[in-house]
Amino acid sequence: MRLERLTPGEWLAALAATLLLVDLLALPADGSRRAALADPGAIDLLLVLAALAGIAIWLVVAASDTPALPVAGTACAGLLVAVAALLASARALHEAGDTAFGGWLAVALAWLELAGLWAGLRDERLGSPQDPRDQTGARVAHEALPKVERLPAPPISQEGAAGAGERP
Repeated sequence: MRLERLTPGEWLAALAATLLLVDLLALPADGSRRAALADPGAIDLLLVLAALAGIAIWLVVAASDTPALPVAGTACAGLLVAVAALLASARALHEAGDTAFGGWLAVALAWLELAGLWAGLRDERLGSPQDPRDQTGARVAHEALPKVERLPAPPISQEGAAGAGERP
């Protein structure tokens, strides 16, 4: 498990997913005093699956040696979280007078998890000159990179300048 592979987006998604699970287990989503999972509906169960997917992506990215599985998993988890966030938002807006703090918090955390997954998916690259990485995405020191000799472009001849686009 290599935690240096995790981007801020994956950390955000995992944190939001963990808080979403705590919210569903502890806080009431409607006017009753029971937690959302005391009497779960389909949307509550979908939110639990979305939260578990966010935590699973954190584990997959940290354990994977290549970016292929994390990218595919993040895309699938993002779709699940997007559907769960849309349905939870629709339920909260439809039952706005009866929705308690826990219901609104679940909606906000689902959207926050989706934003984290989106940011993590967008950041699956092999580095930049300021942040070099190896083939697996792990950070490497600048000294460990091979030296590349920079060569100037060949000069343009006078003959080739007149008919630059033509071939002989």
